[in-house]
Amino acid sequence: MYPKWLSTPSQCYTALMSWSVAKTLKGVLLVAGFSLGCSTLAYAQSANSNTSTTTNAEPKVNQQQAIAKAKQSVQGKVLKVDRNKEHYRVKMLNQKGRVISVNVNKQSGKVMPKTSEKAQPKKDKD
Repeated sequence: MYPKWLSTPSQCYTALMSWSVAKTLKGVLLVAGFSLGCSTLAYAQSANSNTSTTTNAEPKVNQQQAIAKAKQSVQGKVLKVDRNKEHYRVKMLNQKGRVISVNVNKQSGKVMPKTSEKAQPKKDKD
């Protein structure tokens, strides 16, 4: 009925315990590996969330400061200020009648290269 190597009760007990210990050890290793993987994933996500909060942080330059920096760059009248994720876009009418867009970085306050748009000539209604 039993294999020859399990002929006595003590041998059965020893075999059962070694099998049980091996299963338990496998289970412990499996749980430890799973826990390590989850903790690594959680750490990576927390590192990612810290990065995203720094990019979505409050701007160091407010709208009024951006307007002042744009006025230093271009002499003219401010027409409109648009807020982008990374910069303010200040549209200005320069002294020659051209519309100039000046981008001011929200974090550094650095004035980015200007783009010019031709002013549309006004048509007289007949």
